[in-house]
Amino acid sequence: MLKHLEITLIPKKSLRGKYTDNKVTDENSIKEVNNYWKPLFVKYAKKLGYEDENIDIYFDILNTVETILHRSDVHANSMSWDRQGVSLKDGKVILPDGMEKVLLELTRENQIANIFVPEEHGGLGFSNLMMGPLAELIAKYDFSLEMLALMSVTVLDPMLSNYNDSYDSIIKKLAEGDTVGYAGFTEANAGSNLQSVRSTSELVGDEY
Repeated sequence: MLKHLEITLIPKKSLRGKYTDNKVTDENSIKEVNNYWKPLFVKYAKKLGYEDENIDIYFDILNTVETILHRSDVHANSMSWDRQGVSLKDGKVILPDGMEKVLLELTRENQIANIFVPEEHGGLGFSNLMMGPLAELIAKYDFSLEMLALMSVTVLDPMLSNYNDSYDSIIKKLAEGDTVGYAGFTEANAGSNLQSVRSTSELVGDEY
């Protein structure tokens, strides 16, 4: 088991995932991540202007996430989590046994949403295109966990695209994993592009 995992996924340009004290990783899984994604990723990342240091940082992050998922036996627990489902108690969503611990380790302790926050807002500044490898990696272990862990990024994107300083406190909470945001949209022609939504709603009484 991993006694101590020091991971500094904090908004610093020199960020690296660090493993100390009895480092245990799933070397085969990490090798798979690097072999599968790195050639394709490097090609496009360099076209987008990312330097070798940024690319290395990104793969350090993937390796860190892989280590957390493997150490937490997410794959072994996935079917049990699906069977348990979620429940609502006293206004709080109760996740299956063990899932919340992993979710908080990813989102709060390691602030994975902060990867996609621009540097001027204290993040690492990776584009949403970089979410692909990260999302696939988490989904390989548990798709529901992937949706929960990265859902806040879908809220960050429209806030950053239409930024004003009143959003600062919300962006900070989302990036640091202190709160979780969700975006819902139903217009068929807009797909996942919120800026293309043309529908409007009007509050009449207590209904829209």
